[in-house]
Amino acid sequence: MSAVPAERAAAAESSAEATDTSPASLGRAVRAERTRLGITLRQLASLSGLSASFISQLENDLVHPSIPTLDRIGRQLGTTAQALIALGDPAPTSVVRRGSPVHPTHAGVASSGRARALVRGDRALSALEVNGSPHEFADYFQHPGEEILYIVEGEIELDLDGELIQLAPGDAVTYDGLRPHRTRSTCDGPTRILLVTQRLQPPSDDDR
Repeated sequence: MSAVPAERAAAAESSAEATDTSPASLGRAVRAERTRLGITLRQLASLSGLSASFISQLENDLVHPSIPTLDRIGRQLGTTAQALIALGDPAPTSVVRRGSPVHPTHAGVASSGRARALVRGDRALSALEVNGSPHEFADYFQHPGEEILYIVEGEIELDLDGELIQLAPGDAVTYDGLRPHRTRSTCDGPTRILLVTQRLQPPSDDDR
């Protein structure tokens, strides 16, 4: 995928979504992880296929990116979109209220869902509540850590690197996040899923 479509999609989503004004700062979390790894802003932009201006706006909390865009950035930082959202809040106790900020799940997709972080802070796991899902598969997600997908409402098809699994309310699947995965709705009504992901620290230079 070229950088131009991703950049346009990121620009479209940022204009469609309101800036996150909660105490948690996603931008500060991205900047902190980038700085910790010694990656420049332009390097991160190039590696993730986005513009340097978009990364700058993100780090200053001027845009509200989609989950796939955060996933592209997270991969280059050795983390996940869920973890970046959670890292924005340093509070010792995680309390997430109804109506907390959401992120579009697929930039530029009319039927895109909305994802809300259910865990805040630097913790051993992250969790997302995802309301709504497109009827067509989008790009695969990949990230470190085991993941549990639980269906609360609606019917979902999970694509695990080509293996298709049909899921209904009450069903749950656990898989390695490094295995390419994506979902789509197979029903006409609303869908709601919970994603709980194990957070793994990126390997140190000595481990590589």
